[in-house]
Amino acid sequence: MLNAKDGTEAQRLSLQAEALVIRSDCYFTLLTLFAKAYDPATAANDPGLPLVSGTDVTLKAPPRATVQVTIDSILQALHRAIPSLPAVNLNKYRPTKYAAYGLLARVYLYMHNYAEAGKYADLALSVPHTLIDYNEYVDVWDFPSMDENPEVLWQRASADQFLPIGANLTEGLMMLYPETDRRKQLLTYTTLDGYYIYNAEPGIFNFGSTFPEMYLTKAEALARKDEPQAAMDAINYLRRHRIDTDAYVPVTAANKTEALQKVLEERRRELALRGQRWMDMKRLDQEGLMPKVERKSRNTGKFRPRWSRGIRNTSSKSRRVYSSSILTLF
Repeated sequence: MLNAKDGTEAQRLSLQAEALVIRSDCYFTLLTLFAKAYDPATAANDPGLPLVSGTDVTLKAPPRATVQVTIDSILQALHRAIPSLPAVNLNKYRPTKYAAYGLLARVYLYMHNYAEAGKYADLALSVPHTLIDYNEYVDVWDFPSMDENPEVLWQRASADQFLPIGANLTEGLMMLYPETDRRKQLLTYTTLDGYYIYNAEPGIFNFGSTFPEMYLTKAEALARKDEPQAAMDAINYLRRHRIDTDAYVPVTAANKTEALQKVLEERRRELALRGQRWMDMKRLDQEGLMPKVERKSRNTGKFRPRWSRGIRNTSSKSRRVYSSSILTLF
């Protein structure tokens, strides 16, 4: 790319930077799916991903690098890309500096590096943006299309334009939404036989980063820094756009533990079906903050095999066992 004859050097560097961000996102998604959760004590030995450095598909794939080497390569690529990225791009599918900041915030959150996660969430939020006020809509199909949604920081669309419309939602998730939550009113419905179903916004669904995600990352970083009021301010800004106007009451927290609990609950409500629940399950399990996941058959009333502590050690083989039902956890 850099040896191309057309375009300026700045244009070629910008295109290379976009490619680095996209590759980093792909590697990070694969890492969270098919490797153990990041643990600095074991990451130098835990198997990560094969890091492909060329485009010749006839070459043998390299062996798996460690988790530490893999995540270091992701961070290095993102930091390398940022100076050459534009502040504004042709559309939301094309990475910008702020999209790279958002991905860095997500990676650092997964690594439990909350200071850096908060720093890059703030940088992502420094670009002018708006949130949708759900009180202004009576039907989800009146929402802006995902491609034009002002809350989308970086659009990473599903290849299946209908995903995740019709996905089952767990009772545990639904119980987190009060009746006054416009997300419950607009984005979900209950079938006659009692199933909770997700009703996605119009357009090709986004599994990339959003400004609400950045507020939640900022809030978690503040809560873990023992700044409960600042953490509540961050999630209350989001909640004012999600709760019935007449019923809205700011949430409060008396201490760090209470603030973190409320931030994580809001994170689960807001990011349902956004592709981050598995990452969160693994990182929170390392701290004992991931409760047991029980799956009950509606037909027999019996409990199916459940996940308990140890999700953080789940990698490719055991991941496949549950892949067919993973959406029901979100």
